Amino acid sequence: MNRSKLNQLLVLLMMVLAGQVHAQNLFGDPPCADWPEIQSASKLAWLNAFLAPLNMATLTRKKTLEDKFSKLPSLSPALLSVDAFCVAHPGRHASEGAVVFLDELNAAP
Repeated sequence: MNRSKLNQLLVLLMMVLAGQVHAQNLFGDPPCADWPEIQSASKLAWLNAFLAPLNMATLTRKKTLEDKFSKLPSLSPALLSVDAFCVAHPGRHASEGAVVFLDELNAAP
């Protein structure tokens, strides 16, 4: 393999690995200790990817008729809730804060 092709292969490999790291951060379960360092746009994307299917599963499991999550005008309340959860519980994970938010939203009258 010539040097040019080897360099191209290395660059491609680095791009793939960088994408995997970003995807893990976006769709994994970020530790609360890392949550403040994540950009707001990435937090919102993660919250939507995590909460939307969780909400559907909750609605199906609880057989509820009202979908309060879908009626939210934005994910700002979820973001503020998870931000506060992570400040209060730096040793836990953002998913735990998101579950608390969804539970509180569904429990509200």
